[in-house]
Amino acid sequence: MKLKSNNTKSFKFGWLLLFLFSTQSLLAQFPYELKPSLDYSLIGLGALSLTAGQILENNNDILTVSEINSLSPGDINEFDRSTVYNYNQSAKDASNILVVASVASPFFLIANKEVRSNLVTVGIMGLEVVMVTYGLISTTKTSVLRTRPYVYNSIVPIAKKQELDARHSFFSGHTAGAASMTFFAARVYSDTHPNSKWKPVVWTVAAALPMFVGRARVEAGMHFPTDVITGYAVGAAIGFFVPVFHLKKDDSKASWSLQPNMNGLALRVVF
Repeated sequence: MKLKSNNTKSFKFGWLLLFLFSTQSLLAQFPYELKPSLDYSLIGLGALSLTAGQILENNNDILTVSEINSLSPGDINEFDRSTVYNYNQSAKDASNILVVASVASPFFLIANKEVRSNLVTVGIMGLEVVMVTYGLISTTKTSVLRTRPYVYNSIVPIAKKQELDARHSFFSGHTAGAASMTFFAARVYSDTHPNSKWKPVVWTVAAALPMFVGRARVEAGMHFPTDVITGYAVGAAIGFFVPVFHLKKDDSKASWSLQPNMNGLALRVVF
């Protein structure tokens, strides 16, 4: 009789373990899915804004010498004003290197087998981040036409001030592009590694890289502080929320836990 009781307990315990492992496996499935209406909308928005930005740029005019000579730092808000004296080629070069590193950051996700098995989904999500980010950068720069800080600087050659890019200060494309990619990478990593101890490190790097890019762009005289702050916010928001919008509904809400009660342990599953 005692043997039968032990066998029954072992049988029940075996089924409990099987259920726990199967439930954990189910909840650990890849957290994202493609959503046609969302994907078509994001890709369409990106394509439309990129096209609009190109059309606007083709109709933009360079600054004339008289317009350049009439510029005064006193017309700039106090927060941004001191930037007009910045002009550092080394800082500009550093910003280019940092933005390449930032844009390449999502490639470390390929180290995860689950990501490699769902590369099309992650790739399309990444494409949407890039298209929407750079589409907004393009349309905003070519419609706002904010003069870059270095144009106010007397040591900068007039030829450089008359380049079309001299009127594309707002908002910082380098900062926005860097933030969109690092935040995208960090969000995907967090969702595919929910229990990873490295998440704080990943998010710290994701937040820091575009900050360094923005700081370098200001020191180079390419942007005002408000340009990089806006670029950071726009890029970070796009990189963060595109993966959020693609979360599977079940995966985003499902969880389980073991809780003690009077008779031992109780399994709590929430969907």
